[in-house]
Amino acid sequence: MEEVMLKRILANPTVEGVIVTNEQRQLQYTSLNNNVTFFIASKLLSFGDIARSAIRDIDPDDNLLTFRLRTREKEMMVITPVDGMQVIGIQKITSSSSILAKQKQENEYNDNFAHEGKMKEQIPSPNKIFFVRENHLKGHCFVHLYFDLK
Repeated sequence: MEEVMLKRILANPTVEGVIVTNEQRQLQYTSLNNNVTFFIASKLLSFGDIARSAIRDIDPDDNLLTFRLRTREKEMMVITPVDGMQVIGIQKITSSSSILAKQKQENEYNDNFAHEGKMKEQIPSPNKIFFVRENHLKGHCFVHLYFDLK
């Protein structure tokens, strides 16, 4: 069944690669070359440990299951359960999805600051976190960090 899912994911033309590791972070499958795989997997899984620790600091009963990193050209989805298979998916960002995502982010950004009563002029300089929001929904804690990396 896992092979069928991997084939279906890799059939998408925007997917650049998938990396699967076991509980001990030993490579089980990769569609990328080994040098890239080991570099990406070690960095992203370590980042997942840091993010999990931050989530646990906020709410000791909660845990990180997935996270998504987005750059100008790529998006990486990382599934990091405490035990079990860890999966990293890397996808190219197409121009149309990038435009829609940027519009959605702008709308969410404006809505958040409108609710907080803050003005855009109060945003710190680029390359710094400019807003942190914490939501509690059905027993889950979501922390949204917005970065301006221009």
